[in-house]
Amino acid sequence: MKQHVLRGPLLNTAAVLVFFLVMLSISMANPEATVLGSLWLIILTFLRTLQWLLGMLLAVIFCLAFLIAVFFGAVALASPAASVRMYAGFRQTLTAWLEEVKESLLEFGSCKKNGAVCER
Repeated sequence: MKQHVLRGPLLNTAAVLVFFLVMLSISMANPEATVLGSLWLIILTFLRTLQWLLGMLLAVIFCLAFLIAVFFGAVALASPAASVRMYAGFRQTLTAWLEEVKESLLEFGSCKKNGAVCER
């Protein structure tokens, strides 16, 4: 018998409860709020959270790009030929990885569109 059979469902339940408790506390923060005002506040908080997540994703992408550029620049100072080889390898690896991601997203989209059950 598996040791942690209930761990996944328990964590999912806890996450859902925490989410709804946070949304409830946000909507009840103002005693003069109406039901529609509270609903709007929950929707607005959700949209702001999505905006924050998108901003963090873009920030991480730009930071990684900057760090990679600094690394290749430092290698180029020591050995320009080695830097060119490393950049070519990095570019091939990144292209292959992005192709895999693109294919996975297209496959996921086609499964959702056709209504088929997709398993990995």
